[in-house]
Amino acid sequence: LVVKGVIADSFMGEFFVYEEIIKMVQSRQKISTEQVAFWSYAHGNDWQYVIQKDSEMLIASTKSGKSVFKGRLNEIQCPVLILGSIKDDLIPDIVQKLSDVAIQIPSSKVILYPKGNHPVMWSRMKDFRVDVDTFLSSLQR
Repeated sequence: LVVKGVIADSFMGEFFVYEEIIKMVQSRQKISTEQVAFWSYAHGNDWQYVIQKDSEMLIASTKSGKSVFKGRLNEIQCPVLILGSIKDDLIPDIVQKLSDVAIQIPSSKVILYPKGNHPVMWSRMKDFRVDVDTFLSSLQR
């Protein structure tokens, strides 16, 4: 087993809704100082390329109408920690979307924070860190 565990934070679920993706991609066109700081920190110096390719992938996946995981979630053999905020302003119905993914993964755990925003790794840093550290420690056993 090459991968001991996976941590997935605040993602759009298995199937993308066209209107939601277009809204997200359009919001990326109005680049604020905060977005540049976030993207630079999260993705490095080539953040513009990463955001462009991510936007293209999101639109292509939406147009296909197929699962972005190609129906293979049940093949994941390592523990998966899925985190999100119930108040995520970017992902409507996040509770349902993350739950629909988690139920297909044999060894998954979902943590949904009642407060916070998108992504929880930034909006709930302390809680995120504690939960991720606990998850990572459990992989060492």
